[in-house]
Amino acid sequence: MGLATSMVMEKEYAERREVIRAAREWYGTPFHNNQALKGAGCDCLGLIIGVYSELGIRRGVEIPKYTAQHHLHQKDELYLSGFQKYLTEVTEPGPGDLALFKFGKCYSHAGIVVRWPIEMIHSYATRGVELVNPEIHSQLSSRIRSARFFTPWGEGKGGEVTQAA
Repeated sequence: MGLATSMVMEKEYAERREVIRAAREWYGTPFHNNQALKGAGCDCLGLIIGVYSELGIRRGVEIPKYTAQHHLHQKDELYLSGFQKYLTEVTEPGPGDLALFKFGKCYSHAGIVVRWPIEMIHSYATRGVELVNPEIHSQLSSRIRSARFFTPWGEGKGGEVTQAA
């Protein structure tokens, strides 16, 4: 391994640790749909956007407007298509990567991986931002097999985060 490769790996490892540190600062933030305000309110996507934006890791992401129950009434893969556009899909997630879960008719819930599959930080409708074990979480354990994983470290997709009108 060359010096340049080693430096890139060290930078990525440090960024991954920073994602986890920053996500932990959101603990206790109440759940609010379509929000990304640390301490005030966020949904699962707002948590991810808030943490990644704070650290400058992924920018240029256009966030679509969606209703709190879009996953129950539509098959539109808003989350999945956005993740595929701005992130790189991986089979084995590392710290700071994202886990995407199918709820209802489409992929519509995500969290930040701490240690897969036993630790993930997410914002959930009834609890807000918390650390959970997806293997035993009442709403996630049955969805682990269909989970998909994405990383911002890879092919360099992205720019400034913007809210869709």
